[in-house]
Parts: sequence; structure tokens; C-alpha cells
Amino acid sequence: MELDPTRWHRLTPGNIAALPNKDGVFEVANLVRNVQYVARACGRLRDTVAAMGPMPRNLPPNVGGYFFRFELTTAEGEAFRRRLESYRKRHDGSLPPGNSTADVAATEPVVAAPVPLPATRPAEAQQAA
Repeated sequence: MELDPTRWHRLTPGNIAALPNKDGVFEVANLVRNVQYVARACGRLRDTVAAMGPMPRNLPPNVGGYFFRFELTTAEGEAFRRRLESYRKRHDGSLPPGNSTADVAATEPVVAAPVPLPATRPAEAQQAA
């Protein structure tokens, strides 16, 4: 059985097994499809979702179970950022409950911090005068 990436699927072992083991991103949501977690697959979609299991440990227990949808893409970082940005726009800048600021930091481009100038000690400044 091939899963449709545009639809939500119940997070069950059978549906997880039907995922391709390819590059992609995925979202996990509760019964009413409120997104709880967004992640990259790191090239192994099926394995990454399977490692979470049907009741992800990083999310609170949910009586109605969890659902997921996915996007196959070789540009995982870009797709991940796009999905997080979309979530944040709809939720006053907050992250999904299962995501941490470390998840976001891992996708941000690394910008070198400016190198501080050496501080001059007061004694050196007086001797130079």
C-alpha cells in the first residue's frame, strides 16, 4: 500500500511500514490535526518515523492517537524551515509542542560571531600615556 503524502494518516505500525525510506520531512498531529511536531527524516523517512513509534515519547499521551503527513524532498532543511515558519505564523511565533529551540537552531545558517577587540587594561592605558 502506498501512502498519499498530501493526506493525514494514522500513526500506526502498518502505515509507518508503508512509508518509503527516502529524504523528506513530516508532521505529527493529534486527533483534530493540530500539529504537535515537525521533523526532518535525514534521508530515512520510514526509519525516523518508526523510531518515534505510534505514541511518540516527546509528545503528551493522546487518547485519540496521533496522525502524520509527509513530504518527500531532497531539500529537507528548506522544507523543514518552511513548515516551521508556517506553523509559527499561525501560532504567534511559538514552536510546535514537540519541538525545541534546538530543532530550529539546527536548521539556521551558521553565522560567525564578530570577533571582539582586545580589551585594554587601565594600567596599560596609563603607561601608554
